[in-house]
Amino acid sequence: MAKNKPTKQHAVPQCYLREWVDPNTPTEQEPYVWIFNRNERKGRKKAPSNIFTETDLFTLKLKTGEKNYSIEETLSRLEGRYASIFRTKIKNHIPLNEEEHITLCAFVGAMLQRTQRHKDSIENFHDQLIERVESMEQAHKA
Repeated sequence: MAKNKPTKQHAVPQCYLREWVDPNTPTEQEPYVWIFNRNERKGRKKAPSNIFTETDLFTLKLKTGEKNYSIEETLSRLEGRYASIFRTKIKNHIPLNEEEHITLCAFVGAMLQRTQRHKDSIENFHDQLIERVESMEQAHKA
């Protein structure tokens, strides 16, 4: 059986968003968070699985045409560890051990880096790097 490809990727992880669901969500509805546009007072309800997503946000597109999901898979494992620590320790105000503290720091660090602005900046850097390498290759006839 082929493994499903993780193409629907979240800029803000679901494990984080789930902690902000409306506690008054009716039992027959999927839990939701409230989304507000800047400068608007009226909000709308959305399930954490349906917000802050983009297709292949962290997918690496290889020259062969194939897609590599290693970044998304790594983030997913980190999110799973964080979610477990949050449920068992943080939510219950239990001190973290050193390994759990490191996981929390890694999760926070990843959250700070997974913005669209950061992604655009990294892609721009890579484009500039490729241009410079190609320029050097031409200059040295490599």
